[in-house]
Amino acid sequence: MPGSAVARVGPSYLYPVQATTPGLVSPAVTQANIPQTICSSTRSTKSIRPPATYTTHLKQQLGASHATDQNPAHYEEDHFISLELGGHPRDPRNLWPERWGTPAHPLAARGPFPPHLVGAKSKDAVERQRGMPKNLTERSPHSAAWSSRAEASARRRLAPPC
Repeated sequence: MPGSAVARVGPSYLYPVQATTPGLVSPAVTQANIPQTICSSTRSTKSIRPPATYTTHLKQQLGASHATDQNPAHYEEDHFISLELGGHPRDPRNLWPERWGTPAHPLAARGPFPPHLVGAKSKDAVERQRGMPKNLTERSPHSAAWSSRAEASARRRLAPPC
């Protein structure tokens, strides 16, 4: 619903800036081809994931506008609407620099990752644990903290029978 408030869990640094990263569904995923795309047991996001050269360049561009910490090593370029749910793999409107650590405790991709810090590594673990739901309207307690207007929109647009 346009203009409706989005309930968010945790600090604001866990979320992308809505104006620059609204999320975008891939045009390659449609309601008609869901069984062959996001519901396919043989589909792998590796085949559509952008190369590191692309995301590193984008991270440097977006990092300057998104964050006070300008060190690209402290971020991963993350998909706002996940590739598993049909998110656009390369469009900057679906990618954002997500912190590995926190503003007070910046971390690089190699860690270490103290369990009390919430950042990209802990969110990635939740996403892996959640896995691909049988139906994209399905919710789990683990996904509540990571829900977003964009992902909800993708779930409504692409409501597969898988």
